[in-house]
Amino acid sequence: MSICRRGDVQRIHLSVGDHGKPLLCTLRDRTKAALGAVLDARNPETWKPYDLSRVRTIHATVHPPDGSDPVLLGATRRAPYAAGVVHLTWSGEVFALPGQYPGEVRMEYLDGSIETVTPRILFIVRRDS
Repeated sequence: MSICRRGDVQRIHLSVGDHGKPLLCTLRDRTKAALGAVLDARNPETWKPYDLSRVRTIHATVHPPDGSDPVLLGATRRAPYAAGVVHLTWSGEVFALPGQYPGEVRMEYLDGSIETVTPRILFIVRRDS
């Protein structure tokens, strides 16, 4: 598995059937600078992590390349919540087909408001040879 960022999409490269250890993601707000950083829209390391302490639930979904219904991934916060770290998990059946699986992460806050995190995610799944 490898992760790279291009434009407004976080790309994650997998092989068909990959699963196992949780994928650690840091959710960042690209409109605010991280502590001690100068905001650079092209560099996520300069973006402030979301404070997840007021988040009730996190929903991460992917859309299979065959057009079938979106699939919900496991998504849980990791303490300390102010660091914006989330574990993403899935079963081996989720990425059963080669192709591109666009996805998104949405946060539901304690007050009921919902925010979709950008950049979006794109799982690129290849068939092992």
